[in-house]
Amino acid sequence: MQRAKLTLRPARPDEAEKLLAFYKGNPDRFLLPRPFDEFRTAIDRGQFFVLVDGEEIVAASGVFDYAENLPFVELAETFVSQSIRGFGLQSVFFNVRIASVILYQGPSVRITTAVDSRNGHSLKTTDRQGFEPWTTPIAAVHSSCPKCPNKTPERTCCCDFYLLPVNKARDAVSSLLDETMSGSITLKNKGGGTIEVRCECAILAGELRKALRGFVDGETW
Repeated sequence: MQRAKLTLRPARPDEAEKLLAFYKGNPDRFLLPRPFDEFRTAIDRGQFFVLVDGEEIVAASGVFDYAENLPFVELAETFVSQSIRGFGLQSVFFNVRIASVILYQGPSVRITTAVDSRNGHSLKTTDRQGFEPWTTPIAAVHSSCPKCPNKTPERTCCCDFYLLPVNKARDAVSSLLDETMSGSITLKNKGGGTIEVRCECAILAGELRKALRGFVDGETW
């Protein structure tokens, strides 16, 4: 039976190059190439989360702006190493990133994501998370399309776009707070393997945790 102890935390500013190397070493046709500055921005504001085994990055996921001064952010660049897939880590990354947006961007910012229709697993996770189709996305969502290796003549973008309703954001944060009451999350896969994820995220402690609970209880937004 597989059992692993991993740590979930924000990437440190001095890990930017290491994080970029992680993605380059794990090419995925469903991940859009992004400029280094976009990674750096997410890291610097504490919104690029990594799962580490000791000091080795084994999974990562971030929050990105479409452009400056737009009331939308995109949850993107989730990659989980093959050896730890099947434990529901995409949902954990969704929840912690949603919580970070609530605290760092505030109530006026809408939470979005984009999924390639050929990526069945991510589509299922996005649907379970409560995202709904964003039928009229802002023009800025296509700003990265010229760099996309998956674009086709038939579609403006290879991805479909989704928005998270406020009530589903509350559900996500509530689930995260419940799961992390002990400071860690225990995840199991269908084969009986177990992963214990220790959460070392400032947003899940002290006054920030209280603020998230207030959001769940409808005191904000």
